Amino acid sequence: MTHTPLSTLRMAIWGAVLVGFGVIFSGLLACAMPFAAFAAVAAFTLPRRAAFGVMAGVWAVNQAIGFGLQSYPLDMPTLAWSGVFAFTCAACVLTSQWVQAHVNMGAVAKIAFALCASFCVYEAVLYSASHVLGGVENFTLAVQGAIFVQHLLAGAGLLVLNAVGEITQLKPRVVVNIPNVSQTLEGAIANRKA
Repeated sequence: MTHTPLSTLRMAIWGAVLVGFGVIFSGLLACAMPFAAFAAVAAFTLPRRAAFGVMAGVWAVNQAIGFGLQSYPLDMPTLAWSGVFAFTCAACVLTSQWVQAHVNMGAVAKIAFALCASFCVYEAVLYSASHVLGGVENFTLAVQGAIFVQHLLAGAGLLVLNAVGEITQLKPRVVVNIPNVSQTLEGAIANRKA
């Protein structure tokens, strides 16, 4: 896909917005960072390579905040968890991109499915790593349910932000058009102006 300089700039701005929100979420949620939600949104709103780049940025700012501002210990288990989260980010992008390419359903249902699939991969990788690094006791239904809700809310918020960017033409429609959200918001804005 060929991009004009303006669309490339808009995609870069959208990527920076996602990384910026990664800073906000990292400060608020620290270890409960909704990486799967960010990965699903990045995979559906950016080209393949850009989605991986944005997720690398989201992961990097999360780790910088954790180690730099929240005083994560510089020990082997913590550094290993950092690596696990980096792997998880890539796995979630791949999962969401696979859903986008191979699942046949409406756009909104597809991205919701991608978010759920990405979350399942996220949790499976973390659960597997917890058997080696410790923390299996944290995988309870109550804890995982709360983390899932955080991912859903983060994903929904980021998608609304994406739709606003498309409507205002600050962000181009790149990979998937999410018509129900975009058209609903466009209609509400048009009706309000009338």
